[in-house]
Amino acid sequence: MKKIILIAVLLFAAVVAFGVFILAPERIAPDNPEGKTIYYAQINSNEAMKNKNGRYEYSLLAFDSQGSQKQLDFTTSNQLREGAYLELYSTRLRGVTYWHEIPYDSLPENIRRTYKP
Repeated sequence: MKKIILIAVLLFAAVVAFGVFILAPERIAPDNPEGKTIYYAQINSNEAMKNKNGRYEYSLLAFDSQGSQKQLDFTTSNQLREGAYLELYSTRLRGVTYWHEIPYDSLPENIRRTYKP
């Protein structure tokens, strides 16, 4: 009986995963904002730490377009430019999936008030 339940649960999980992949592949792509919360942050040089894998670890206080703040952690292969403004895509389960540098003028108006150019 336990084997049947285990097989049923695994089969159900496989069907759900297949459905997400087929019906909404854009939600899986890291650089697609679909299904992700977009946050904005500014880099300060003292926030980067190099880990044992040679990647730079960042933990930044970021803001969404409504002004809510959240601490986001992510790694990069290169150290980011001090003072750079970032747009970060984040999901609940995977955390930050994608980031890129943006100019100050591209920040939403209410986020610009938080940061100085």
